[in-house]
Amino acid sequence: MMPKFSAPEAIQLLKKNQINFIIGVPTLFESLLSHPDFAGPHLQNLKQAFVGGDFVSPTLKKHFDAVMEQHGSQARLLEGYGLTEVVTVCSVNTLKDHLPDSVGRPLPGMTIKIVDLKTRQDLPIGTSGEIAVAGDTRMIGYYKDPEANAKTFLSDAEGTIFVLTGDYGRLGENGHLYFLQRLKRIIKVSGIPVMPSEVETLVTAFPGVAEAAAIALEDVERGHRLKLIIRMKKEAPGPLKEEDIRAKIKAELSVYAVPKTIVFVDQMPHTLVGKIDIPALEAQEKNQ
Repeated sequence: MMPKFSAPEAIQLLKKNQINFIIGVPTLFESLLSHPDFAGPHLQNLKQAFVGGDFVSPTLKKHFDAVMEQHGSQARLLEGYGLTEVVTVCSVNTLKDHLPDSVGRPLPGMTIKIVDLKTRQDLPIGTSGEIAVAGDTRMIGYYKDPEANAKTFLSDAEGTIFVLTGDYGRLGENGHLYFLQRLKRIIKVSGIPVMPSEVETLVTAFPGVAEAAAIALEDVERGHRLKLIIRMKKEAPGPLKEEDIRAKIKAELSVYAVPKTIVFVDQMPHTLVGKIDIPALEAQEKNQ
């Protein structure tokens, strides 16, 4: 366990202790991959790597997997999903059973379903809604707070109690869960829901982009518009044109997802566990 992540210290531990497993948030793996001492024969000891806790760029997974293959490691960067209310991980991809873009199948003893945002009724496979989780690791409830419990829990016909996660997703025919977005982060532009994670996924696929965050701006005409914040890698091949970004978002997502403002920054605020600190970015925007 590392109370506070440091890429040089983590690499030393990898080499000294011949570590077999790494679990962390996306920025942890970004930091490792960008460090000159990370790649090498010591990676042969790595058997598996799991990532979660925040948006995971497909580019990050491809980069990590390529480095592992190059240095003789069987490890691949596999995504999982969980929350504090069910003692962290409740679904995960494995080497034997994984699908791109999914966060894996529920762990043994865990049940995941998708419910309608308003009615809380079960939704069919393939339909997007709020993710609800049940299982032995589910928390009992909020202490002396019946109002919070009423908002957070629901029971099915068999009496199984599910916790509502506040996350938006869907289940596939194969039983894999697809996480789409935190419900609180869904932005409505002219009444049309826009998912920042889709914009961030698209933008981080551009060469040289290290991180991207999309936040809401108040707009008199549309209610909200997007502001896109980008941090480029130090070794980026060249400047990224704003018109190219907007054109790609419009073509692959929608005109509503096109950001009103695009800014490039040298660094992003992060939480203690390494996630991009969206509330901090939103607070900065309000204070400007």
